Amino acid sequence: MKMPQKTIFILLAIGLLLPSLALAKPEVTLAITAEKEVIVEEDGQQVTKRVLARDISPGEIVIYTISYANVGDETATNVAVVDPIPDGTAYVSESATKTGELNFSIDGGKSFQAPTLLTYEVTATDGTKKTLTASPELYTQIRWVIPAIVAGETGALSFQVRTK
Repeated sequence: MKMPQKTIFILLAIGLLLPSLALAKPEVTLAITAEKEVIVEEDGQQVTKRVLARDISPGEIVIYTISYANVGDETATNVAVVDPIPDGTAYVSESATKTGELNFSIDGGKSFQAPTLLTYEVTATDGTKKTLTASPELYTQIRWVIPAIVAGETGALSFQVRTK
């Protein structure tokens, strides 16, 4: 049986398109920088600039910036970006970029909640238990869930910590 030429063309077109559709996918890349602000003099005026955070003293603020890019050819959905709060530092309250859903962990990343829902239990000397809301100094991880990053889109997330 001989197939009509139109059918052969449609089958050929589908055969050529299917492999490219199978290869289409999102691909999100991340890069992180740690900086601090310093005051320098330029043209007789004091200017605040960001420099790489190399020599840090106790009490200094470090700004972490996570740059992201979807280098794939489809939209990436529900992208979770998780970063630990470095040992020897404390998260600076309200310093995180408000992008997507922002949550924190106080248990090393096992669970994440909004700050008002981050609680822990303590037992008093008399044996009674009390539930407390975690302060930013107790945060161990930060997580953003970005609903969609379209192909070719770039962006940045940031947060600050104070060194102990």
